[in-house]
Amino acid sequence: SSGINAEYGDGWKTGLCGVAPIKQQYSVLSLSNNTAIRYTFEGLRERFRKLYTRRAHLHHYLNVDGMDGEQVEAAYESLNNQIAFYDQMESAQPLDVARPRVM
Repeated sequence: SSGINAEYGDGWKTGLCGVAPIKQQYSVLSLSNNTAIRYTFEGLRERFRKLYTRRAHLHHYLNVDGMDGEQVEAAYESLNNQIAFYDQMESAQPLDVARPRVM
């Protein structure tokens, strides 16, 4: 049984388990849907796009951290690629794998 549960709208669930492993005081369980992070990435992309189109805060990265515009564009493209990958995984057919039998 779990004492404290927190379920998030993006597919993550964590809980503090009431029965801990031997010689341990606590046990934490975390379950996640592997493709659920996509929605978090989409929100991040949307917020970034709004700021980037206005060039808001961009000077912090270009002048202070030594990045150039190409690196910012590459990071944005990498995020788009991740989202596309999760879209592809979410729409993929599950593998038909033989399950081991418990005897």
